[in-house]
Amino acid sequence: MSLVIGISKGSGSEKYKRYAQWLHNSGEDVETIDLITSPDVEKDMKRVDALLLTGGSDVDPERYHQPEAGPLCSDIDRERDALEFRLLEIAGERDLPVLAICRGAQVLNVHHGGTLVPHLPDTLQGREDHQKDGETDRRHEVNVVPGTLLFKATHELSGEINSAHHQALAKLGEGLMVSARAADGVIEAVEWANPSGKPYVLGVQWHPERMVDQSNPFSARIREQFLFEARSAKILARSSKPLPKPASEPPAGEEPGTSDDPLLPVIR
Repeated sequence: MSLVIGISKGSGSEKYKRYAQWLHNSGEDVETIDLITSPDVEKDMKRVDALLLTGGSDVDPERYHQPEAGPLCSDIDRERDALEFRLLEIAGERDLPVLAICRGAQVLNVHHGGTLVPHLPDTLQGREDHQKDGETDRRHEVNVVPGTLLFKATHELSGEINSAHHQALAKLGEGLMVSARAADGVIEAVEWANPSGKPYVLGVQWHPERMVDQSNPFSARIREQFLFEARSAKILARSSKPLPKPASEPPAGEEPGTSDDPLLPVIR
């Protein structure tokens, strides 16, 4: 039973192709759909078993009511913002699992009414520990909140992750909670505060799909958990489909096949 994973943007460069490759490297039977190039997103979203929001450009600060932050943002793509907000709406309507990576975690937070730090170095006294060093991801420690979904995935209370972002989550979106922070307090992961009755949702600020060590639990085990949730959602969706309606009963006093309807065969 193959899984169909919708990727919000999975093409255009080698870095975007890594998301699909990361999923395929799991060894599971996975089909991926690049939703940014889809001719019919609504139709394709009916096929997917889970949604993966990918990294990329800054979210339009108009979305979180800070238009004055525009000069601090780069490569704003309003069409992509609109697409990914719609994808999250559909995922919510269908109870689809969602894994949101880097920009994806920021989109997730803003979608639920949260805000962002427009430029981290301004907030952290000029430090740039979270941004790339040239073309190379930086690396730093994260601390995981015990008992969270992230902890259940990684089985770790701390670990090393890669980092390549100049923005971060600020005020949390409605219903979300922090599940990991960096040592400097920057939010590194979010999930539902009360997951009861809700689909799987995990947002991580790092890039598990391009970690040098793909066996790192903050990469491999997050993928494993996400695909497990996708498979569970697929099975649940199949089992909850209504059974076909039984054939209608003939009117009282009439034998099957004896109707006078000229369009039906009459059996004598």
